[in-house]
Amino acid sequence: MSEWQPGGPSRLDMLLFLERVQEMDLARTRDWIKGEQRRLDQGAAIPDYVAQNGPGRAMGMIHKGSCKPLDDSVHPVAADDARRLLHAEASFACQVCRPDTALGLP
Repeated sequence: MSEWQPGGPSRLDMLLFLERVQEMDLARTRDWIKGEQRRLDQGAAIPDYVAQNGPGRAMGMIHKGSCKPLDDSVHPVAADDARRLLHAEASFACQVCRPDTALGLP
């Protein structure tokens, strides 16, 4: 943390702000946990592949169904569709779960 500046917020003010930010992050994480628990309780099948929406109407990324992007802007896609999309644009492949490797693409 940087040095206190005269006329600026106090160290206590900055720590209280940090606490509020962390409480919001924790609440958001708990919401994600509740949503995932609901999904599991409903017995929802995990698709083999999902497509994540990009900004606007642009294509985002392709993920394995077990890979969970941070937002809910995903929809299931068939393996053939995922392969076709990744063949057209390799940069659509998630760099964490590597659906391109699972689909046998170079």
